[in-house]
Amino acid sequence: MRKLFKILFSFWFIILTPTLMVAQENDCAVNLQEAQSQFDLGQIEAVPDLLMECLIFGFTPEERIQAYKVLINAFIFDDNFVQAEAYCLEFMKRYPEYEVVATDPSEFVNLLNEFNNDPRSSIGVGGGMNFSRFRVIEPFGVHSLVGIDDGISGRGDYRSSGSGFQAGVIYNIYLGSNLEIGVEPMIIQNKYAYEFRPFDFAFVTYNETQLRMDIPLSMIWNFKLPGNINPYIRLGGKTSLSLSINSDSQRSYENTESVAFEDVTGAGFEIKDYREMLNYWTVFGGGIRYKISKAYFFIDLRYNLGLNNQVKGSSRNNGLDEYAFLYYYKQDDFYLDDFSISFGISKILYKPKRK
Repeated sequence: MRKLFKILFSFWFIILTPTLMVAQENDCAVNLQEAQSQFDLGQIEAVPDLLMECLIFGFTPEERIQAYKVLINAFIFDDNFVQAEAYCLEFMKRYPEYEVVATDPSEFVNLLNEFNNDPRSSIGVGGGMNFSRFRVIEPFGVHSLVGIDDGISGRGDYRSSGSGFQAGVIYNIYLGSNLEIGVEPMIIQNKYAYEFRPFDFAFVTYNETQLRMDIPLSMIWNFKLPGNINPYIRLGGKTSLSLSINSDSQRSYENTESVAFEDVTGAGFEIKDYREMLNYWTVFGGGIRYKISKAYFFIDLRYNLGLNNQVKGSSRNNGLDEYAFLYYYKQDDFYLDDFSISFGISKILYKPKRK
């Protein structure tokens, strides 16, 4: 019986809730009209009791804005400046992007103008794809293992092996109307490949995939234009911590008609120990933001320019030689760059302060 009662009560509650909410909204709309009439008649003391309860629930968005104006003005005319300021701050937090209209009471406008409600920061999420670019600092290769000393034999071509990805959190601190500083902890994956022919009879393909935790820090300059679209540029740097670095290789044979050789294929090989754990980049970029209420969507383009050699020099004599003999590949010293495109959304955070 008790279970049946609970089911019936829940059923009637679900049915009646919309009706009760509509009734409350209607009552609050009447209260707003009465509060405005009482204010116009000079009955200031009656205004708060008519409006305060409905400020939480009961008003439509347009009615709530009007109710705040009437309530704040009532406190001003009643010389209750503490309450007037408190509700003004509440109004600005709730409607941080409110723009004054010609019909607003002058007392209400004057109080708003005593505060600065510019954006203080923004927080959001973003992600996208990147394409790696390889810059050789000093070439190495199996030529050094077989007595070839010209320093260039067996050189090949580096290329992106498909898109990597990046995803993370964006937090920007506003330093002024057009200047921000941004920090963006993110997970990033880079991919690249190397194809080369160390000898006439062999062709080698090497693929590497890096997974890192990156922390970019950059200055952002905004260019405010009419409308909702705003371009920006950025300049900064980033450091990263390597999480995992994997490689796989294949050695295939050509021009060996007299002797049959089988191709050599390597399974995934963890080479994080052969790379520097911390790496550094300069960040150049820009993008556009599309403003919406209390937030913005963004498209971000950037080029990350590698600043340090990623290869541990000692690793060539600590395991990589065996890798070189097996796949005819010995790692060059290199910088790793990438071009990235990201998409995301950020929420703008406001905090009104007295001027």
